[in-house]
Amino acid sequence: MGIKLLITYRARIWLRGELDCATLIVMRNASLSTETQAETVLEWQDSVQSLFSEIAVWANSEPGWRVESYVVERSEEALDSYSIAGLLISTPAGQLRLEPVARLVFGGRGTVELRALPTLFRVRIIRSAKSDEWVILTDSGVPLRQEWNRDNFVRLAQDLLGVE
Repeated sequence: MGIKLLITYRARIWLRGELDCATLIVMRNASLSTETQAETVLEWQDSVQSLFSEIAVWANSEPGWRVESYVVERSEEALDSYSIAGLLISTPAGQLRLEPVARLVFGGRGTVELRALPTLFRVRIIRSAKSDEWVILTDSGVPLRQEWNRDNFVRLAQDLLGVE
């Protein structure tokens, strides 16, 4: 049995449009049971698939945009290795890649990176710890306070791609 180190600290986290103080507990060298690992990974895969299905519908409605899915391999200390979907959106202005980064993250229940090529601009899409809502954060952790909907996603994609 490994040593479990628990670190507790207070942090300001943006969730659902307001700053909240929350106590976070970080577990290092902690292992989940095989059953809990499998349940957590399955729930994460389902959540990402739901997000990507929604984005695919929005992207496919845009003229000249094509959507392809692919599989990425991830490994997290407490979850071991697993396969999960990635999404590639090709547009006339470039490509957008959506890839899950990790399920076990501070202040949320998973994070997905949205990266634009050729600009290399990116944002993180984090699933709120309090709900199933997705929150968009810049690289510096600043939340984009906008609803998660088709129009805002398309506008964000165009901004990341440098479309004026």
